[in-house]
Amino acid sequence: MQDLLKKDYELLNQLSPGTEPPPPTIYDPELHQCHWTGHYSPLRGEGPKNRIVQLSQ
Repeated sequence: MQDLLKKDYELLNQLSPGTEPPPPTIYDPELHQCHWTGHYSPLRGEGPKNRIVQLSQ
């Protein structure tokens, strides 16, 4: 729930004054159920990928 509010807050902060705001993000119980069954997809885009760095010896 906090992620939805944060996403809307960040979007509103990026809008210029006088711009019509988009409708708020609504909680979706079906999406929540998908997350619980292992089909997670983050609200934000993919973060930085982990990478393995091999150091010289």
